[in-house]
Amino acid sequence: MVNSDSRYPCGSSLVVWGVVAWGFVASTCLAGVARADSADDAFERVIRPLLIEHCHACHAGDEAKGGLRLDSRAALLHGGDSGPAIAPGQPALDNLLIRAVNQTDGLEMPPDGRLAQGQIDALVAWVAAGAPWPDSPDVPSPPQAPRQPAIDPLPPDSPVLSSALQFWLRADALALDDGAAVAVWPDASGHGRDASATKGIRPDGQGLPGTFVRESTITRRPAVRFTTATGYASSPSLPVPVEGDKAVTLAVVVNLRPHETGPPFEGILGVGDPANPGNDPGRPLAAVLQINRAENHALRFAGGWMNDASAGDGSFKPSFGRPTLVIAVKQPGPIRTTTRLFIDGREVRPPSGELEGRDGIPDLRHRTDIGVFLGKAVSWCGSIEGDVGEALVFDSALDDRQREGLEAWLGEKYALDLGGPHRPSPALYTAAERAHWAYQPLIDPPLPTVRDPAAAPTAIDRFLQVRLDALGLEPAVASRKRPERRALLERLGVDCRSLSSIDWLDAALCALAAQLLQSGVECRVYGEAASGLLLVPIDPSVGPA
Repeated sequence: MVNSDSRYPCGSSLVVWGVVAWGFVASTCLAGVARADSADDAFERVIRPLLIEHCHACHAGDEAKGGLRLDSRAALLHGGDSGPAIAPGQPALDNLLIRAVNQTDGLEMPPDGRLAQGQIDALVAWVAAGAPWPDSPDVPSPPQAPRQPAIDPLPPDSPVLSSALQFWLRADALALDDGAAVAVWPDASGHGRDASATKGIRPDGQGLPGTFVRESTITRRPAVRFTTATGYASSPSLPVPVEGDKAVTLAVVVNLRPHETGPPFEGILGVGDPANPGNDPGRPLAAVLQINRAENHALRFAGGWMNDASAGDGSFKPSFGRPTLVIAVKQPGPIRTTTRLFIDGREVRPPSGELEGRDGIPDLRHRTDIGVFLGKAVSWCGSIEGDVGEALVFDSALDDRQREGLEAWLGEKYALDLGGPHRPSPALYTAAERAHWAYQPLIDPPLPTVRDPAAAPTAIDRFLQVRLDALGLEPAVASRKRPERRALLERLGVDCRSLSSIDWLDAALCALAAQLLQSGVECRVYGEAASGLLLVPIDPSVGPA
C-alpha cells in the first residue's frame, strides 16, 4: 500500500527507483548470447581465419619457414628453429607468437605489415586462454607453477647496489625551470662525475646542452631532451673504475626517436675508447649502449670497430617513441657470450637465441679527452634524439636479483610496463574453466533469424526471442499493445516511504529527485529517460495497492 504521509517535502507520493542502466541490460543479454557461443565457435570465426590469411603462406605445410608451422595446436607447441610458438603457463605477451605479431625483439610477423591492433588483441586473449584448438586432442594443463615472490625494488643507492654505483644522472634531481638549458648534469652517485655539455669544454667537444623538460615523453616525468646536437661527458680525470676485462652494467631510461644524422650508430651511454684512431684493435676497447641503423636499428653492446654484441636486426626498433628501460650486463670474458641485453625487463636476443657479433675479450681503456659520455659528445660519437630520464653505470655485473630490483624501482618511478619476471605468474585453469563465456574474446555475432520480426524490432529482441523459442517460452506480455502505465510502474516502481527505514532519504535528496523526475514523468515508452537514468514517480491514484 502506498503511504502518502505529508512529512516528506517531495509533493505527492515520490518514488526514487534505482538506476536502470543500459550496460546492465546489454551485458545480461550478451551474456546469454556468449553462453550459446562456445570457445570453438570463437576460434572458427576469429582465430582460424586470421591464421590462414596472415600466417599460413609462410608457416603451413612441410616447407614452413623456420620450421615453424601454425596450422595445428601441436605444431604451435612444438615450434620451429626459435622454439615453441606458444608455451602454456607463460604470460601471453612473452609467447613467441605474440612477440612476433607485436614485432618486438627483432621479430616481424607477418613480414608485409603489422596486424591490426584488434587482431593482435584477439590472439593475445586466445593464447591467454590456453590457445584452445577445436580439432586438436585436449592437452592437459601443466601443473600450477609456484607464484614468484614479489620483486623488491632496489634504488641505485640502496645498500645492495651503492658499492657498485659509479655514475648516476637523474633528471628529477635537476632544480631548473621547465625549458632551461642543462649545461651541467650533476652526478648523483656521490663520486663527482658530473656530465657537462662538451662544446667549448672538451677537446673536439661537439655536444650542446640539452633542455630540461618537467613533463617529458617518459610518462610525463622529468627528463633532459636531446637533439642530434646534444652531447655530454664527464671529466677524464675521474674515470669510472672499469678497465681491461672488468665487469660492467649500463642502464638508461629513455624515450627516443629515430633519426638519420650520421654516423649510422647512435651512442646512448658509454665508457672507454670505441674510436681508437688508426685501425681496428681486434678487441673491444669500450662499453657502449648503442643503436645500429645498419641493422635496422639493432640494440648493441658496442666495443668499437664492430667488436660488438648485437641483439639482432631491428631489436630496438619497436622501442622508439615509447618510454623504455634498457640495461646491459657484461661479465668478464668474450663480449658476445658474456653480455646480456634487457629491454623493459625482458632479455632480448636474436631468433637464434644467442647475441650476434665478434667474440673478442674486452680490453677497456679510458680516453684522455672524455670520461663517461652520452649522445654527440665528440665528433666520432653517434647522436641520439629524444628524452633521457636516467643514466647509470655500475662497476660490476649485476646479478638477476640486483638487476630485477633496479628494474622494479625504475619501473615504479617511471610507470613503465615491464615484462619478464615483473609480470605476475599466470593462474592456470582447466579446459572447462577456460571455456567459460566470460573469458572468451569479444565477437560481433550475426543477428539470428526470428519467426516474427515484427515482435523483435531490435537486435536484443531477436536474441531474446530465439532463446525464448528454444526454451518453449512465450513473452510475459503476450499482447503487443503498449502496457498500461500502472503495469509499467508495478515493474519498475518502489515507494521509498514503504521501506522500513528511510532516515537516509533527506529533504535535499527528495528535492533533487523531484527535479530529475520531470524527465521520467513525461516518458511514454518503457525505458526512455534522460541520461540513461529512469526515476519513476508513483502517484497514489495509480500505484500498486
